[in-house]
Amino acid sequence: MKNKKQTILLILLCMVISFALVGCGAAVFGEEDALEEASAAVVISSGLTEIDELDAIISGGSSDSKKKSAKKRRAKVQSDMASAYLETHNVSTVDIILDIGDLAPGGRNTQDDNLFEALDLGEAISTSSLVESLDMYNSVSVNALPEEDQDSFELRKGIANTMMVVEIVESIYDIEGESFVDDGTSSKDNLNKLINPNGLSSLTEYAGNAVSGFENSGSFEGDDLDAISDLNAIAVELETLNGAVQAGDDDVFIDGNTYTLSGGSDEIDREIGRALEDIFGGGE
Repeated sequence: MKNKKQTILLILLCMVISFALVGCGAAVFGEEDALEEASAAVVISSGLTEIDELDAIISGGSSDSKKKSAKKRRAKVQSDMASAYLETHNVSTVDIILDIGDLAPGGRNTQDDNLFEALDLGEAISTSSLVESLDMYNSVSVNALPEEDQDSFELRKGIANTMMVVEIVESIYDIEGESFVDDGTSSKDNLNKLINPNGLSSLTEYAGNAVSGFENSGSFEGDDLDAISDLNAIAVELETLNGAVQAGDDDVFIDGNTYTLSGGSDEIDREIGRALEDIFGGGE
């Protein structure tokens, strides 16, 4: 088996060179010259116009060969735009890849090696820009891209979806402070916000897209991939907890712990809060 950091380091070497030359890192991920020669904002603006033109070809009376070419081109434009939405906020994919590579399996449950703390972007990017990027990433058919671009696309897709998972969790629960962001909101309501974030897809969907992106990219293996897979485990545990709460079950068993959901509303809410704290980690 290759050294688990080997692939990451090779990617990083190319990324550092690319960032130094163009301040964008686009070429590292197999993209064409668009992101190198123009600002991300221009890529987005011109991309929107081109997508409209390509959609007219795809839905119009053009020949099958022209429609096929338009679909492939549309996927490429979407891929470029998805990256551009992140580039406009100077999100460092270098740092994110390094942070993922440094995580240990199960690190989400330790204070010194916590998945969410490691990947917290602070105010680096707005949720709206992240949503716009993910709308592109998650709607592209990777098979429509040139084969040489597919692995790098999957990697960027994994990174972007991971960012959204962290963004949703950190908007509800402060991992470092081991407390809810709004302590005036009930734990049950906070759980509902995590399962059904306002105006967004489900946490489970973002987590699944993140893990599949990293897996399909071939950029991570062994312990690194196990650490990333914690995203799916967290989503499943939240769904399990929410299902038990909605069903009115007396208790729920999650990752070796039993949480009692019978009794008064205050007692139940405290147990939901305890379960959420355990799921996200941050304790000793």
